[in-house]
Amino acid sequence: MPELTVLRVDALPAMPWKNGGGTTRELAVFPAGAGFDDFVWRVSVADVAQSGPFSVLPGVDREIVLLEGEGMLLHGEHLTHPLVKPFEPHAFAGETPVEATLCGGATRDLNLMTRRGAARGRIAVWRGAQPQAIALESDALLVYCAAGSTTLRLDDGPSWQLRAGDMLHVPAPTAACRMQGGSTDAVLVAAVIQLAPAGEEAA
Repeated sequence: MPELTVLRVDALPAMPWKNGGGTTRELAVFPAGAGFDDFVWRVSVADVAQSGPFSVLPGVDREIVLLEGEGMLLHGEHLTHPLVKPFEPHAFAGETPVEATLCGGATRDLNLMTRRGAARGRIAVWRGAQPQAIALESDALLVYCAAGSTTLRLDDGPSWQLRAGDMLHVPAPTAACRMQGGSTDAVLVAAVIQLAPAGEEAA
């Protein structure tokens, strides 16, 4: 496994939205350099400053989790969901027209997008100071430390110290991942992604 570096999310470039309603920091995308029309998967953090519509992304499965702020109400023709509890992921289809109405001030959320048929993913949330082992069957793991601090270790050796605002991208984890020795308020939000085998579609 290549040497991995812990990055500060707030040090990544913030891309303003066309409607002026917020900014997005891209944490990772596959293939590298892909845009909205050709990514297989994409993970980002958004700072939402005002209410407005989400981008419509046909053929993309989306999952979103509130990180900071009072949250927002997601609503559309076939969707009504209050995204107000931190660290509780919500999944929806990218082709669904969705309006987001802020419940208070600005919010921050983490977004996972996967191209349907090419990849599938899920957001997992790990909490607390007690050691936890998470068995992984994935092609990529991206971990964001949303609160506190902790040590993240793979069973085959490497370990990293993470504190609130840190991000680590493990391109191809080969062993179970352990969260250990953290503060009592530690929260890790992880995007776990699997690619479809060549010639097959992801389930």
